[in-house]
Amino acid sequence: MTAKIGMVQVTAAQAVLPAGKRIPAGWNAAAVGPGAARTQIAWHLGRVSGRARLRLSAAVDIREEKLIEVRLGDSGERIGCFDIRFANVFQPHEIRLTEKQAQAAVQEGIELQLVQGKEPFWFLTEAPRGLETEADLLLPHLLCEERLEGSPLQHFYKTMASVSSIQPFGWMEGCVLDGLLDLHEACQEEAFRSAAATHIRLFQGEDGRLSYENPRSEPVEHTVYGMEGTLPFAGMMRLWGQHPLIEPALNFWRESQDQQGHILDGGMLSAEGSYTVAYPMALAARFYEGNWRTLALKQLKVRAERLVVDGQLYLRLHEDGSRSFKNWARAHAWYLLGLVRTLDALGHGEDTAEHERELERALKAALAWQRADGLWSVFIDQPAGRADASGSAGIAAAAALAVRGGWFSMNDLQRLFRTRDALVGSLTPDGILPGVAQGNKGGVELQQGDYRVMSQMGMGLLGQLLAALPE
Repeated sequence: MTAKIGMVQVTAAQAVLPAGKRIPAGWNAAAVGPGAARTQIAWHLGRVSGRARLRLSAAVDIREEKLIEVRLGDSGERIGCFDIRFANVFQPHEIRLTEKQAQAAVQEGIELQLVQGKEPFWFLTEAPRGLETEADLLLPHLLCEERLEGSPLQHFYKTMASVSSIQPFGWMEGCVLDGLLDLHEACQEEAFRSAAATHIRLFQGEDGRLSYENPRSEPVEHTVYGMEGTLPFAGMMRLWGQHPLIEPALNFWRESQDQQGHILDGGMLSAEGSYTVAYPMALAARFYEGNWRTLALKQLKVRAERLVVDGQLYLRLHEDGSRSFKNWARAHAWYLLGLVRTLDALGHGEDTAEHERELERALKAALAWQRADGLWSVFIDQPAGRADASGSAGIAAAAALAVRGGWFSMNDLQRLFRTRDALVGSLTPDGILPGVAQGNKGGVELQQGDYRVMSQMGMGLLGQLLAALPE
């Protein structure tokens, strides 16, 4: 018997997407709208044994906090509530059900009602044709834990090598692509490389050119939405070298430079650019004519000069001169991954010496804040705060890559194995990474709180760590 019981039918009141928004191409979705109307889900008949997890995945970008109440279809008994805050497209959410609740849900069906939030909650109901099995994490289902066979880590690898690990095009999907391609290089399993290529095909229109949605679910055709959006092109170059799909990134970089050759996010300088711009630029230096090597190193240099103050790293430098997100774990992850992957792509040279020194300094600074449990707090200089699984995976992956590449020496690799063990030990029974701080569109307050999510982006960073560590 399958561990995932998929829905048979969804019945929802008519809802209209906000103007200018789009469901990802090839996917279908339904909405849970405000008001008294309820959305109904019917399930495959079957006997549920043991506890279960009820899951739904977001189909449209969310910029508010929502509560979705879940009741049984016949009795009306309340069995849980989805707490969904500032979710990204493809982000799964779950509530835990007892065996009795799960069995009743299968027999009676369930009803969903939006009890907090102004806009409808859109969730995925159908995957692109032929990919339903590969995308089963993202479609409404009950996960029956007792039916699972194999370890969480085995399920992690299986989910990574599928459509279920897909993320919105941009920095999130870029983390997954690097994880997939690192795992392929580490173990030579073709499934990882094939999954990366399948992901990219889902961001192409019928004409083969780029077609996707930006972080606000707005359609983008044949171009790049911003500097965070160029990270997936690193994966494309790793797969195919020169390719027509790379041209939008090259054009974006040519057109978006300031007078000094820096790529900014509007007027803001952000640490993400070390990973989302410098690193793919460094790969472009391998395959395309131009001064991409020099430009890649410029992106690293300006961030080292302007985002590191008295040894403290900030995510952003704003136009008014203010800085924000001091010592945020994912800022360290982006900064470090950008440094080490850019150096790996370019190789040692006279022009890399200062960046090699900065990588060593930045790694030592981050590692000094590692907690006894192997993880890093969401703001790493606040060790009493709650950990962020994604930032922890990214920092440890950067350190492991630097050691492997000969850029950094560590006497105690067990520190990185502790990170690995803590993250692998936290996986859901079917291998999904929880404990990830939600995207920062919810502000610092959401980061500092206890709210955490499951995240394929975080899984991509964990994949990078697993691939970089020695056996």
